Amino acid sequence: MSTHPAAASNLYFVVFPDFQAARRLERLITEWDSNAVVHVVPGLAELYNQLPSVPDKAIVLIDLIWDGQDASDILLSLLYSYPQLAFLIVSDSDVASILPPYFPIPHIQGFNDTNRILSDVSSLTEDLRGTRIGPYQIQNFAGQNYLGRTYQAYQAAINRDVHLTVLPLFANDDTRTEFSNISAAWARNIFPQIYSIYEENAVDGRHYVAQEPVTNPSLLQLSLQEVHFDSRLIASILATTVKVLAHLQSKGIPYQPIRSSHITISQQGVIKLVNTALPSTSPMPDMLEELHELAKILHPFQPPDNALDPRLNQILQNMAGGLTDFNTVIDVAEKVNLELAPVKQVVERKTAVAAKQEVEKAKKSMWLVTYLSVASITILIISLLIMCIPMLFPDKFQTPGRDFSDQIKIPAGPVTYGPTSNQQTAQLPEFYIDKYEVTIGQYEKFLKALDAEIKKDPEAYKKYLPPEAVAKYNFVPYDWINIKKTLRKGIPQPTYGTNRVTRDTAVFNVDYFDAYAYAKWAGKRLPTELEWQRAAGGNDNFPYPWGKDYKKDYIPDNAVCNAYPDLVKAKRFLYPGPQIVDKYTADKSPFGVIGMAGNVSEWVSLSPELGPLTAKQENCMPIKGANFSSPQLIPNTYNRQPGMVIPEDSMNNGLGFRCASDKPVTKK
Repeated sequence: MSTHPAAASNLYFVVFPDFQAARRLERLITEWDSNAVVHVVPGLAELYNQLPSVPDKAIVLIDLIWDGQDASDILLSLLYSYPQLAFLIVSDSDVASILPPYFPIPHIQGFNDTNRILSDVSSLTEDLRGTRIGPYQIQNFAGQNYLGRTYQAYQAAINRDVHLTVLPLFANDDTRTEFSNISAAWARNIFPQIYSIYEENAVDGRHYVAQEPVTNPSLLQLSLQEVHFDSRLIASILATTVKVLAHLQSKGIPYQPIRSSHITISQQGVIKLVNTALPSTSPMPDMLEELHELAKILHPFQPPDNALDPRLNQILQNMAGGLTDFNTVIDVAEKVNLELAPVKQVVERKTAVAAKQEVEKAKKSMWLVTYLSVASITILIISLLIMCIPMLFPDKFQTPGRDFSDQIKIPAGPVTYGPTSNQQTAQLPEFYIDKYEVTIGQYEKFLKALDAEIKKDPEAYKKYLPPEAVAKYNFVPYDWINIKKTLRKGIPQPTYGTNRVTRDTAVFNVDYFDAYAYAKWAGKRLPTELEWQRAAGGNDNFPYPWGKDYKKDYIPDNAVCNAYPDLVKAKRFLYPGPQIVDKYTADKSPFGVIGMAGNVSEWVSLSPELGPLTAKQENCMPIKGANFSSPQLIPNTYNRQPGMVIPEDSMNNGLGFRCASDKPVTKK
């Protein structure tokens, strides 16, 4: 095997507390690489000071133990902060007993194995930027993991950005086998809150794995900034992480024990975990130990002055003490998360008021029971049994959804867009748009139909993905099981959080790909930004469906955007969640389209007239309209404002969609 470095000059940092060990490695590198530029660095603080000035790429040879402490988390933070760096741990310590299996940074125990050191360094000096492997154009460094260097890459055929991990060119057969085993384990590990693996392949002898880019900061990185989270965010992190761990445990998928570097969080609060699945022969982490470690991970983020919700505080203590299980943690965390949602008012329904009145009446009339005949008592018992049947057999008593398939014809006409100082007008052709937002009942039909298709053809879901889509293997909304539970007819009727949900409620917890897939299945598409604006504002381009005036008393069951200080705030919030799509006729556009000022914000597709998204908005798509939790009404004319272009995989209970088409479409 060749271990000669590339001809171009290579920059090395040799970082060891033992000066003699550092000099030994320096001599080894300079004798092997005549183009080497080597900096001997005596400590981590000095390394921190030098790394920001690294112009392009460098290899860092470093010890694992500093001042008697394992520095693996520090090394990981450097790895994530400086993706142009490649790290190699060389240590006299028992590295294998300290680091978890498949730790992202390669490591060698002992300074005497010079062939292994030079072989690993040779692999790390490889630079594939500007080259092409298979369908991927490699652009820049993105970091490294146990399998090799990771690059930012672009798949032009489907307009998709990826992270591409490439096996070193001169890897031996055992390493290639290990590469395939690990990447296969990753590919089998499919879960909505785990970063996806797109493919594992080999082209011209180069083995690679393409995966969803991991661009959001990890809890490890955030811990170095000494930030604190509120109770709701900690509850969300707990629920999401433990759901992922429970999935891995229930499916028997071995994985790396949880670390703070595995959990990422976006600016919008979306929690996702790095794919850490291991080959099936690997040991499975212990559940109680995982909960114990997760409690330790979250401890630095807890708000000061005991401001954490007491239920979370107790469950974290139980996790640290090994006194709870996955299901209990999920239940507590989800309950706290829902209760601390921005809008939390509980409306007492007329049916509930009537029920209370009946109870009071029954109390006053209890003396009548004495005079009931045996026949009357029998009738009463039978009536009670009839009332209880829906509770005992809830799946048999579900209210079907109504037909909301109506479309509204939007005639060809103008739409004005852009800031007041530079407004422009586009002429749109005739199109059709759904009169109402897509409902839970309609979306449920789509999932059932898709499930039937997949049973015949496991690849059937692919035809509903947009060309640029990441790998997404199902279109089930987040928390769908609990949403479905609320559709049952029972006494008392179940709710989602504090909100009554039916099949006629606008579907929510869907991402852009879910909305796109449903529209395509229904023979339609998502409306463009300007189509949605025209349908909402009419020929006069009204800022609100009803006209120019902001309705201060408009009830936003209806009216996500806390970032608009220039908008007048709505006064009242009476509804705690998405509502039935035809409930509020006041929210009606000049063309007769319902629900465009609120209920749920809606996914839309890009309008060419508005130009492409910015580089900072990659993997994002626009939304339109306010929703039930918005503190303000949002004008129809707002396009791509802050908070209105969000990650494609965003899902929350204020986000749904409606469909459009070029010609009228019959219902499915």
